[in-house]
Amino acid sequence: MYSSTTTPATISTPSSPEWLGCSTADSSPRNSITVAHSSHALHWLSKQPQDEVVVRAYSDQFKKDFEGFLASRVVELVRGGVLLLLLPATREGVPSANYPTGFLFSYLGQTLMDLANEGVVEKAKIDGFNLPIYVPSVGEMRKMIEKNGCFTIEKMELTVPRGSDEGPIDVPELIMHFKNI
Repeated sequence: MYSSTTTPATISTPSSPEWLGCSTADSSPRNSITVAHSSHALHWLSKQPQDEVVVRAYSDQFKKDFEGFLASRVVELVRGGVLLLLLPATREGVPSANYPTGFLFSYLGQTLMDLANEGVVEKAKIDGFNLPIYVPSVGEMRKMIEKNGCFTIEKMELTVPRGSDEGPIDVPELIMHFKNI
């Protein structure tokens, strides 16, 4: 599930002309980027996992994609370059379903089921539909960046560090986040 909570992370390279392509693959020449930025893109998986254990499969696919993204960026960034990331994330132990956009996806699911019940769309199509999105926790991201070993985390924080377990949803704040995406 997508979450309106985002994790801005600034990480830098301590040591280290096809311009369009997959964000998890090399797309820029080596040592050609001083400042790289990715905003609200990395939570989209490069492919939808087909495993039976869906949650684990989504987590594994995200890790594979994120590790590929980091590996590609490290060769593209110039020595001392900076990589700025902004992507949905959750606090440790709080599922993304407990965040405002988790509720929105729940409403989307209910709406799709209503359409199936009215005969507008086949129920089998809805049952087989999964958004290829994975929202990691801040800890998961930190571990993957540290595991890569080529970046130093300068700053990492949640911009909206609370879920529904901490009180009612602030609707104007939620709308502001959607407008900014």
